[in-house]
Amino acid sequence: MIANVTIVTVVFFLVIGFVLLERLRFLAPYRHHILAAHQDVIIGYIVLLFLNLFGLLFMIYRKFFFKDTGKKLKHLEKQLVCEENVLITELDRN
Repeated sequence: MIANVTIVTVVFFLVIGFVLLERLRFLAPYRHHILAAHQDVIIGYIVLLFLNLFGLLFMIYRKFFFKDTGKKLKHLEKQLVCEENVLITELDRN
């Protein structure tokens, strides 16, 4: 789950980066001066943006893809308690 969210976060992050590169093209001649003065702040904001985007996508992923996990686990537990189930014999073989 974390791997899937990380991949989606990286894709969104790259899209945001390419859009910003396109829109801020006029600042290219001054990039050395801007990075020299504000490099730490820029890196900090990039890290915070990545973590916030990851957290948001993780929340969305859990909300939509793990709706009925408790019901599924309860159903599996009922199957394991039942004596006449094929699942128990398959688990005992391993």
